[in-house]
Amino acid sequence: MSDLDHVDYLVLGGERHGEVWNGLPMKQWLQLPRTQQPMAKFYSRDQQAEITVPLNDCYFITEYNYLGERFLVASTEPLAKFDVDKEIKNLLPGGISPIK
Repeated sequence: MSDLDHVDYLVLGGERHGEVWNGLPMKQWLQLPRTQQPMAKFYSRDQQAEITVPLNDCYFITEYNYLGERFLVASTEPLAKFDVDKEIKNLLPGGISPIK
């Protein structure tokens, strides 16, 4: 798989606000793991174990135009609640890549 298959997402809102994640292109939402995950439990051989599922947060993806370039923004809330231009400006140059 080449680098062309991956895109940068600016995450706004939630516990990962301001982070940039690189991953495969998604159309509607992006699931990221929470920073705090439950610890695994240990069980004896004759005790039934409970199934634990990793905790994820769901972020909705929006294409955002900034200075003629398109960026992918993953947010937990409507973009009107954030100063997206300022967030992207703080990451440029080199902190986030526009989509091609």
